[in-house]
Amino acid sequence: MEAIKRGCGLMPEYTANYKLQKQQENEFVNINGLNENFDIIDATLSKISKLEKAGGTATAITLENITEESGFLKTFLVSNNNNGAETTINGKPIYKPGTTSSPILTEGKAATIWFDENGDCFFIKASAEGNAVAANVLAERTFSNSDDTGIVGSMENQGAVIIKPEACNIAIPKGFHNGEGYVLGDTELTSNNIRKGVNLFGVEGSLDPMSSILGVTKAYYAYAGDTISTGDFVKFVTGVAGVGAGEAEERQILPEFESGCFPVLAATALSSTEVLLCYMESVLTGHLKLVVLTIDGVEFSIGTSYTTAIWGSISCVYLVKLSNTSVALVYLITNKIYSAVMNLSGTNVVSEGSRQRIYPNDEFAVYSLSIAPIDSERFVLYGMRTISEIQSIYFTVCTVGGSNTEGFTTQICSNSTYYYHSISFTPDGLTGVCLYSNDLGGTYVERYVITGTTVTKTHSINLNKSAASINSCALFTLNSYQAILITNENVGDGYKNYYRGIYFEPDNVKSVLVSPALLMEEENYGSIYGCVVEENKMLIQYTKSGLYNKIFARIVTIDREVPTAYTASQRNSNVCNLIKLEGTKVLAFGAGASSSAAFGIVLNAPGTEVECLNYLYETQVAKSTSNDDINGIALDAAVGGISIGANASHNQITRVISKL
Repeated sequence: MEAIKRGCGLMPEYTANYKLQKQQENEFVNINGLNENFDIIDATLSKISKLEKAGGTATAITLENITEESGFLKTFLVSNNNNGAETTINGKPIYKPGTTSSPILTEGKAATIWFDENGDCFFIKASAEGNAVAANVLAERTFSNSDDTGIVGSMENQGAVIIKPEACNIAIPKGFHNGEGYVLGDTELTSNNIRKGVNLFGVEGSLDPMSSILGVTKAYYAYAGDTISTGDFVKFVTGVAGVGAGEAEERQILPEFESGCFPVLAATALSSTEVLLCYMESVLTGHLKLVVLTIDGVEFSIGTSYTTAIWGSISCVYLVKLSNTSVALVYLITNKIYSAVMNLSGTNVVSEGSRQRIYPNDEFAVYSLSIAPIDSERFVLYGMRTISEIQSIYFTVCTVGGSNTEGFTTQICSNSTYYYHSISFTPDGLTGVCLYSNDLGGTYVERYVITGTTVTKTHSINLNKSAASINSCALFTLNSYQAILITNENVGDGYKNYYRGIYFEPDNVKSVLVSPALLMEEENYGSIYGCVVEENKMLIQYTKSGLYNKIFARIVTIDREVPTAYTASQRNSNVCNLIKLEGTKVLAFGAGASSSAAFGIVLNAPGTEVECLNYLYETQVAKSTSNDDINGIALDAAVGGISIGANASHNQITRVISKL
């Protein structure tokens, strides 16, 4: 029944929100119609007097009696936790006030929202403000933020923390500190109580124990297994170090070989005290043999030799350490290059993989190889190959898998004739510097970087030298950006040895090459051998024309692109080849001066002069056990290494003052 009695043809009108019928002109009021309006009002007020429980899901909420007008306000009971995820109400997003971030709705709690027509969204009416979280508030204390009320804090109350300094950093515990904690101090922390050269907590020491003692002061490693305190009487240890070892001399490292054989064809360091040697003992069999040389303090010892299945007309041999248990043996037979993996156990070679040709599908000659290891599965090979009388220089990154070797080759350049070329790699095999000269009149120094199996040229320098002016060359890469070039060239007064420094700008293609400096006055056609002992220092050995059985050794350093060659020393020897050992020590090896056998000697380059040592390890000191074996007084506390002999390892150094 209509609330209002209408005249003929009149249509009813309703209120916008609750649909109550409106009275119009010339209409009669009907009591039943009024009652219907009252019922609508009563039902609506009933709903307003209690909170509506949200329908839908935790992130897609549905509510009744929603008016999408700015300022419309409604409070409802949350049915499910939304955990701060994006949420809608009746399809419209809900945000924290003034943001586009979803609020955290918690099951069972009331939430008040209001509608914003401009943003076409709902905003939650914040019950509190703030951005503190539980970790910012003390444990058992409650607080509120823009997400919730009655949140319990979790920060630990540390109270007053007192810290005693130690030799290592001490972590400050996380949590609340009441301001009464502190770090312990000591009135004895003064400069005159701290040894000179030592800085403790910002206090520079001034105490010099030597100031009241007369004598010679020198630093020594503490003897293995020994513990020395400051002020202890100490003795020099003989037998495993230089004291008592006698004059430095070359030691025989391989048995005598037949005429026509070379004593050592190749070598590679397995560790700081072990070197793998490859040699051919007899031309009758032609088999290659391998043996491990161990330098044990003052002694050289040879392991059990291993005879390989490799034999024939071998012209070049290279050893490339892949890991502690495997070495790649690379060699040339009739200008074809092959590789085989040699397996080690302890200090002996125990087996070998099958022979594989590195370039199996090409028929060409290979010359002038140089090889460097990259990792346990790869090594890089550099060489000149001839195909149809055209010479080309290549880099090849070889991957060793089982007994197979696959080459990935990058051609550097190709021409009809190369007069000379040289290559040198960094110890990791990832940077190579090469020099070559061709019949077009160019002499180039170029830097290459190896990434995976890709070889990329980064720098190039033209020396503007004709091939005829340079008789031979040797190139040494000290680190990723510095190299030293030694040439035997004629600058107008005969062929002499010169050296140059090269610096490759790290982030630029620019390269810097200094003018050549004279290495020696005499004309020289002998070979030059080099070994990098530190990042900017190398030891070189060479011979001079007409001086038989004379070896010259000297140190060359480089500062950016400027090299310096120091005074040369000489000795009667033919031992030229060099292998890096520990520190600045190098093993020199080769044919003896008057014997058909291989000899070796340890060279050391701690400063600017080359030392010939009769031992590998330095003089050590131990605590004296009686008044009869006192050699000096220890000025520092020191602990010795963990072992002696072939596996000797250093630990700490002490200064010792001994009698004048």
